[in-house]
Amino acid sequence: MNRSKFIRRMLDEFPEVKPLLKGHRIGIHQEMTVFRQYTQDAIERRDRKLVCRAFQFIAACTEQADEYVRAAIGSSYCEELDLSGAQRRWVLTEMPSALRQVWFDINVFLEDRLGYSQVDRGFDREREEQLAARRRSG
Repeated sequence: MNRSKFIRRMLDEFPEVKPLLKGHRIGIHQEMTVFRQYTQDAIERRDRKLVCRAFQFIAACTEQADEYVRAAIGSSYCEELDLSGAQRRWVLTEMPSALRQVWFDINVFLEDRLGYSQVDRGFDREREEQLAARRRSG
């Protein structure tokens, strides 16, 4: 799935995103950032149904995406999701496992390179244990 197909599919499934894209349709990373903010707003409203729909959509796109869309999903969607704080802990339980793995891998990278990771904030004990094992091994 290339950028054009991603945008078409996103607007078919989430037509309410179209006005949010105004002024941002200049590249997949900006467009992905708009969709990430749309998801983040749903997280803040605790709109589980919409969050689940958005996560299912992104997970399906990840499986079909070309390298550019996949990179945007990782860096402009998963990396930028703010899942900090106890009020957002429910979010990871709603993520499909493949998307949660992308989120986890990015946070492992951030921890290794920058010393920052949301994984350490108590969201997913299994993932935290994986991160700790990776740190010990090397």
